[in-house]
Amino acid sequence: MSRLPEKKLIRIVTIEKDSRDPLAVQAAEAELAKRGVDEHKIRRTVDELKVQMISVEVIASSKVPRWLRLSHNILDMICFYLIVYAVNYLIVELELTEDQFLIQLQLFAVQVLSFFWYFVFTEWKYHQTLGKMLTRCHVEKVEGGFADFETILKRTFCRLIPFDAIFYLLTGTMLHDKLSDTVVIRKRFVEEEGIEKTFVPDVG
Repeated sequence: MSRLPEKKLIRIVTIEKDSRDPLAVQAAEAELAKRGVDEHKIRRTVDELKVQMISVEVIASSKVPRWLRLSHNILDMICFYLIVYAVNYLIVELELTEDQFLIQLQLFAVQVLSFFWYFVFTEWKYHQTLGKMLTRCHVEKVEGGFADFETILKRTFCRLIPFDAIFYLLTGTMLHDKLSDTVVIRKRFVEEEGIEKTFVPDVG
């Protein structure tokens, strides 16, 4: 027991108490007492563990079906190319240069920058792209909770892998989800008694 982390020991003496060997529970309690962990800290840790458990259970039960995933991917591509077309149209109309090479370079730069702006900014700031917003979906970390900027950036780079879609058809999971430890789910926020801002599936 001395090698187990504090959270694991607390889990043994509380959440897993009924399914554990009584001697193991006693050993865990003794180890916590030895480390000076008081009742207040145990209760706070139990609340945190419950939130994590609820979040993981909801993610497992709220994964987006393939048809919905396909729908918001199509909507995202439409939105992305509309942005690219609008910006490219402005560049051509402004006639900033007559050099065809520079024009093509500008158009390529617009496409790359628009790609990263659309996916990185929207999924980091709002946790959803326009396509996901319309289909009421969110991007989250596998263990629960919204993804940070670094995770979203990694997720967006992984989108550029050529066989991302093929991997999804074979496994039911997008490769950029798997490599960035993220998941797309459909849900809403509610207040659960005793637990602040827990997650439940959107059954509506």
